[in-house]
Amino acid sequence: MKIKLLLAALLLPLALGAQQVDTTMYYDQIPELVFTGKATKEKYLLRKGVAVLAGQALGGFIYQDGKLSSMEFGSTASTGKPFRVQEISFTVVSNGIPGCKGRIGIYRLEKETKIYRNVLRKPLLVDIPVQESANEIVIRPEETIDLEPGRYFIAFSIERYSPDISEDTPGLYFKFYHHDGYYREPPAVKLKYLPVSIGIRVKGLSI
Repeated sequence: MKIKLLLAALLLPLALGAQQVDTTMYYDQIPELVFTGKATKEKYLLRKGVAVLAGQALGGFIYQDGKLSSMEFGSTASTGKPFRVQEISFTVVSNGIPGCKGRIGIYRLEKETKIYRNVLRKPLLVDIPVQESANEIVIRPEETIDLEPGRYFIAFSIERYSPDISEDTPGLYFKFYHHDGYYREPPAVKLKYLPVSIGIRVKGLSI
């Protein structure tokens, strides 16, 4: 039994499978960028896009069988200048999975949609509380995350959750947005395209 990522855009469900979480690249040596503080400005590296309003345009992680899904779902973003990540946020419509801890991954891409390197030195985790109403989740990383010019995949996945769940446990739901989305099943390095995203936002400093 496993948790599957159920994408239900416009009442048309798409179930995606899962494999083991890939954590082997967290401690790669990342070249450091130098921010002088001169001519820096706050900006969005990634915006959520426009909400899909037609039908029940919700998607999320649905409890179905007993294993943790390693599916990563997010969007890509490009920067032509060095960029320092200061805040990552997204909105959860509802969550019924107790003890749910999400993980944000940031991967440098090559050849458009192929993962080259995980830029994080340690996992970027966040607690997702059980809730029946919409809640904005905001992450302000403790480590300095400096991105070289290039293209990146910023994605959400479930890291772990409480064993006290059953087949009747509600899932974790996101609203869909009109924005190019991608997903992958680790350890695959090739991203697969989706015409919607879950609205991850990334804000920081650009020089």
